[in-house]
Amino acid sequence: VGENGFNWNLPAMWQSAKARWEVAARREQVEAFNRSNRWRKRGLRMVPVKYGIEDNGGAYKEGCSLGVLADGSVRLAHGGCELGQGIHTKAAQAAAFALGCPLGGVSVSDTSSLATPGSADTGGSATSECVVKAVLDAAETLNARLLPFRPAAGGAG
Repeated sequence: VGENGFNWNLPAMWQSAKARWEVAARREQVEAFNRSNRWRKRGLRMVPVKYGIEDNGGAYKEGCSLGVLADGSVRLAHGGCELGQGIHTKAAQAAAFALGCPLGGVSVSDTSSLATPGSADTGGSATSECVVKAVLDAAETLNARLLPFRPAAGGAG
């Protein structure tokens, strides 16, 4: 809003939703019900809700710390909060896939701003996807750094 070229389509979306959901017909049904029932009443409302997700110039910001320990296990910390949506599982699966290690060898630590400072808030489905992207980016960097030490690449192994 306030920028040149902003596509303000809310009024058109609102009218489309009212038509698709047959709000006028439903309102008539509610009013008829209310006229014929002295004590029991019904209501119908449409309420616009905006769920704001932090936007840093189009790049949702999540962080990840990924490390391989001496025993070959992987330690993962990310900026999202596990709220029952499976974000830890998704992050661990992404790390195991990208590093080519078993899922059982990946442990995910609790969210901490010490490990991943400056992450965006957790909310909406964007957080899980952005955490997975951060894990994949970190794994790409880690794989490049580990390449000289991998036997298949002719490294020290």
